[in-house]
Parts: sequence; structure tokens; C-alpha cells
Amino acid sequence: MFEKIDTKEKAYMFGFFMGDGHITKDHNRLELVVALSDKVVPTFFCEQFETSKYFERLKFDKKARTFPKAGFILHSKVECKNLIQLFGGRLCVERRVPILKTDLEPYFILGF
Repeated sequence: MFEKIDTKEKAYMFGFFMGDGHITKDHNRLELVVALSDKVVPTFFCEQFETSKYFERLKFDKKARTFPKAGFILHSKVECKNLIQLFGGRLCVERRVPILKTDLEPYFILGF
């Protein structure tokens, strides 16, 4: 999917992944976790990827700083590799903003 950012949906998801996504060290899994109140975001991502998994964790423990959340997991070495090539790296400090078509930039920013 991320060989090329050529739709508004891909631009939005790419921006969200770039801001809040996590790629595991083995470059095999992409994760995104948001507040439970924002569960529409990982739900949307699951609709875009056939091989993804949606989850919810409802545990609340103020002392341990554990709050209800929803997330998205994608097990795909290919997609992780594609995203790393677009990002410039796995870690936030290694990432750079890619050049996108002008009409897709607002969707990227909206996701970010």
C-alpha cells in the first residue's frame, strides 16, 4: 500500500503513522495506539488493511498511568520497509517529511 502515497487516505494514514506510529525493531510489525475515545482512527486503518488487527484495552489505573486505549497492529515486513523508506528511519529522530503532491499535503498534515 505504501509503495507510493497517491491518495488522500494514504496521505492521512502516512501522516498519522509518522506522528504516532511505532515500527518494531525487527521491522516486522507496525503499531498505532490512541485514546479509546479516538477508536475511529484504528478502525479506519483496519478497513484499509486486510491483514490488520484492531484491539481495545479497557484497563484504567491512575496510579500506574494506564488508561483505556484502542489500537491497530499490522504484521507486514513489506509495509514496514515501505514506511521506513518514506520516513527515513524507524525512530522519530530519524524521520523526515517526504515530498508529496501539493493536493495531498493537507491530508498528511491532518493525520500528523
